[in-house]
Amino acid sequence: MQAVEKRQQGIVAWSLNEICRVVKDHLPKSRLPHIQEPDILRASGPLRHLGVTLGGYVGKGYDCVTEFSFLDYPSYQVPVEIKRNSSGFQYQQQKYGKDELSRAVLLCAVHDHNQIPKNIDVIELAAMCAHLKTVQSDQR
Repeated sequence: MQAVEKRQQGIVAWSLNEICRVVKDHLPKSRLPHIQEPDILRASGPLRHLGVTLGGYVGKGYDCVTEFSFLDYPSYQVPVEIKRNSSGFQYQQQKYGKDELSRAVLLCAVHDHNQIPKNIDVIELAAMCAHLKTVQSDQR
């Protein structure tokens, strides 16, 4: 995050604030009526500033191929599944089975899944919001 902030001052806070706007629309207390999982893709611009470039939403198989690029490490692509809640990933687990799931990332507003397979990484947008609140309170 420091390297990103060095390149463009204020971009990390802006990105996290935008991500929090998206998360708010998916939380039970503030959920918008009829909001759907693909709406999480509104976070794609802020995520790109943080090194995560979401591909197009295809809706079949995994939802989008995504490029991850951090610091001077080589960039890599991996499929991403979009879910409001990570517990919704149970569908993929039942459909594909333990041995058939390939390496993938689960991008969700809220991580509430009890047991994610070890070959699946999770990006929880709500955790980014919690981090932002912690940073903001430390600065006061």
